[in-house]
Amino acid sequence: MEKEAQIGFASQPPIGHPVDFGKRNEPYPALGFWRTLLNSLRGTKQRDLYDRLFLAPQPQNDATYLFKNAEGSGKGYVPLNYDEFKRPLLFTELGHNRTAPDYLTVVDGQLKQSLAYGTQHPEQLLGICHFQFDDKVWLCPTGGTCPSEGSFGVFSHTNTVLFMVNYVSGDFTHFDTGPCSNQKLKPDRLTQNPVYQTVKNNYT
Repeated sequence: MEKEAQIGFASQPPIGHPVDFGKRNEPYPALGFWRTLLNSLRGTKQRDLYDRLFLAPQPQNDATYLFKNAEGSGKGYVPLNYDEFKRPLLFTELGHNRTAPDYLTVVDGQLKQSLAYGTQHPEQLLGICHFQFDDKVWLCPTGGTCPSEGSFGVFSHTNTVLFMVNYVSGDFTHFDTGPCSNQKLKPDRLTQNPVYQTVKNNYT
């Protein structure tokens, strides 16, 4: 404990549980999950888990949904969560699909409103992470903008392959569907897309 104090580490830092933003028969994403989680932790004395927990959703919704009016409720998703759980949020996967026509407007609004709201209400919003799936090169085999997870983030794929890795079975310690002999990984060069400047502008 004395050494932890000297180097500035907390012995029991806040902990979070990331949850995707898919709804599961609940009025707002993840609320049902967190109700179950917090109720199960309420009685535990182990390492003060109940009081250390923060909530870590992964939204791609626009700023109006997040801060002003979620699903016609007249309240944003962030204050709705805080009203019920009295726990801060941390957005672990903020962003928007680049195949949507208004993606830059959505990302700009998410960042501007998150930074402003977090400054005004730090007890409700700890921070945000704008995410990038840069390791899923197989989603964009021809480069550019592509659907699904490969269309998020500030970089886009290109056709320039940087190097190739040939895998053999010995490279793996377990198998999901069988040995992976002669499988190839071909990482490509990423290039900045318009989201890059939008993110940079909001943090400059």
